[in-house]
Amino acid sequence: MTDCISRYLRRKGEFLVSESVDHEPGTSKNPIHYIQALLDLKNQFDHFLLDAFDNDKTFKQKIQSDFEYFLNLNPKSPEYLSLYMDDKLKKGMKLMNESEQESLQDKSMVLFRFLQEKDVFERYYKSHLAKRLLLQKSMSDDAEKAMVSKLKTECGCQFTSKLEGMFKDIELSNILMGDFRDYKERTEIAHDSVDITVRVLTSGYWPTQAAPDCVLPPVAAQAFESFRTFYLSKHNG
Repeated sequence: MTDCISRYLRRKGEFLVSESVDHEPGTSKNPIHYIQALLDLKNQFDHFLLDAFDNDKTFKQKIQSDFEYFLNLNPKSPEYLSLYMDDKLKKGMKLMNESEQESLQDKSMVLFRFLQEKDVFERYYKSHLAKRLLLQKSMSDDAEKAMVSKLKTECGCQFTSKLEGMFKDIELSNILMGDFRDYKERTEIAHDSVDITVRVLTSGYWPTQAAPDCVLPPVAAQAFESFRTFYLSKHNG
């Protein structure tokens, strides 16, 4: 019986994986739909396990093994899971209450535990988190920190230390920008400059990429110079 159910589940999982893999250059199944389909399949078999086998330990272990098997058939699963969380943390939880948000995060963590290449997931998650924080796309700081807390519980402090450092940088930058606005109010020259938002980041925490060549318009350059003067006055050396 166990082997029969396992073969059926693996066929279902392999089909979802085959749908998610590129068939032609530039084409693939929507990553969000792929992860949601896996979560729906997991939920379906969880209910089946409980209703038909009273959560039997042997069946439960077999189902977990099967999910780990076919989830890791797709080399893009770590990236797609991060993209799924990115989507939910930006907009997908807006209509959910706190309990529903936590339930969604817990279900995502179930798939995370099945991933063999958690370091690949961490790289993508850090990149997606950086964009959410810097572009102010996060739906909720509490939801963001709750997700990092779950990752920390699962993998330890080392796994999330840089993620936590990114939050700290944003919090300190927000305080710094408040001080800068006060500084602008006290200086006559600054009243003529445009309003800017500056983030002071710790290089070891954030994803790195080559800085594009950028020529600021004079008014923006003046605004940045005002911030530079302010920042250096607070942090000499």
